[in-house]
Amino acid sequence: MIGKLDRAVAKVSNVLGMVSGVVTVLLMAVILADVVHRLGRGSSLVGAYELASALLVVIVFSGISYVERADGNVKVTLLTDRLPVRVAAALRATGTLAALVTVLWFTRATAMEAMASFGVREVQAGVVDFPIWPIRIVIALGFFALVFEFLVRFLKQASLVLVSAPAPAAGVAGNAEGANSDDADSSVLAAAGVAGGERA
Repeated sequence: MIGKLDRAVAKVSNVLGMVSGVVTVLLMAVILADVVHRLGRGSSLVGAYELASALLVVIVFSGISYVERADGNVKVTLLTDRLPVRVAAALRATGTLAALVTVLWFTRATAMEAMASFGVREVQAGVVDFPIWPIRIVIALGFFALVFEFLVRFLKQASLVLVSAPAPAAGVAGNAEGANSDDADSSVLAAAGVAGGERA
């Protein structure tokens, strides 16, 4: 079940990551056009600033779940790398659960803001009245996708904590037994997809 959910979430995050990349290219084009216009006409391109600001928000929040999927966020593993596998997984699962609850709260708040903004067709007043309600919707969708990324990560880490370690072979004692136990832990960790690159 976790595998099916993981694959579905991965597809969504990959699509959003592609959207973020395409919008990044579009932002570069807008900035380039604004620079050329400044050099040629001596003034900024009308609406370029508002559009660039909106595109930047789309880049960040459409790509936020993909970055989590790619494990590209800042992390410090100084402590968990030195702990037993299951203890480290338990700490990571606890941290992921806290992040999940926080992002759920963000999702609810931004979704409510997006609905209110859409209801009044909110715009940003300026040289050009730029609609910002689509941007608020993108923010809410980005957090919504991130919720599922944290959910999948938490389920993987929790399964690692709950799984039972295989018993060592008969007749093996002392240091050899401890080494086998460590090897078994490492194998379970790799299978669960939460190797030491996980965040603390």
